[in-house]
Order: sequence, then C-alpha cells, then structure tokens
Amino acid sequence: MSNLTPHVRLVDGTPVTSSRDIAEFFGRDHKNVIQKIQNLDCSEKFTQLNFKLSEYEDSTGRKLPCYQITRDGFTFLAMGFTGKRAAQFKEAYIQRFNELEQQAHTPALLPVDDAEKYLLLNSMIQSMGFTSAPVVVPSMEMIDLIRSVRLYQAQMARMPDPQGVDGTIERLKSLSKRNFLDEGV
Repeated sequence: MSNLTPHVRLVDGTPVTSSRDIAEFFGRDHKNVIQKIQNLDCSEKFTQLNFKLSEYEDSTGRKLPCYQITRDGFTFLAMGFTGKRAAQFKEAYIQRFNELEQQAHTPALLPVDDAEKYLLLNSMIQSMGFTSAPVVVPSMEMIDLIRSVRLYQAQMARMPDPQGVDGTIERLKSLSKRNFLDEGV
C-alpha cells in the first residue's frame, strides 16, 4: 500500500481498489465503509460503473460482501470521509491536480540537437524576411565538424592522460578556418 492511496490492482484491465483496502487505509471498520457505499447519493449509473459488488472469505470461512471500486468511485467515496487520514488524502489529491495543471500550462522542453536548433533558427530568419544573414548560422558541414570535435573531446577525456587535447582542438579550429559558436563546450 502506498502512502497516499489504498492498494490498487488491475481487474479485467481496470485499476480498482476494494472496500476492504479502503477501510484499512482510512482506519475504518469495513462494515461502515460498506454502509457508506450503499448510502451514497450518486446516480444508479455511476454506482453501476464504479462500485461492483463482490465477496471475500473471512478467517472463519464465511463469505462476506465487499466492493471492487474504480478510481472515480474511490474519489467520490473518499471525498465524503472525515478525519486526519481523509484530510491528508484530499490535500494530496488537490496538490496532484495543481501539479498536473501547472505542467499543462508549462511548455514542454523538447530535446533538440544542434542541427535542429540551427535549422529552426534558419527557418525563423527566413520567415521574418531578412535578406541578409543577421546572425552566423553554421552549415551542416560545420555542425558535423562540431559533433566530431565533441566526440573527440569525450574520447580524450576518457583516456588516462589527455595531454594535448587543447592544442588539437585549436589545430582543428585553424584548419577549418572557422570559429565555433559554442566555445567552451
């Protein structure tokens, strides 16, 4: 059982909890949870969709009623509970909704490699109608060279004694007769 919800399991592909798990989670007698379910003021359709009557065998071998309850049924039921554990659940439930709402309003940051960045920048510049290039945007050849240098740097860093790395990079820069846009990377 997690800290914030009763035990949940898949039954016929649907995540459910049981009235017994809810009773244990909230520290209530199971018979009182059953009574709460039977006295809920929700529609018959909602009850049929979210509260499936079942049974379990107790320690004496008797078959007793219990309910398999969907997430919506659990939420409906638990929102009517009072007490410290119920308050903790309600606060956590509200906090999770707020977190998800915040995520929905925060633009997703997509991983973009160098080539995609430069292609996007080029298309933005073109769409703004600039006739001359106001910024230096490397060609695919330069992007490939930058990737090669980064790969070389990573390989040299894994070597026990990477002497001469700085000199080699400077030689590559001078051979290309270009300057890297992301110096220090």
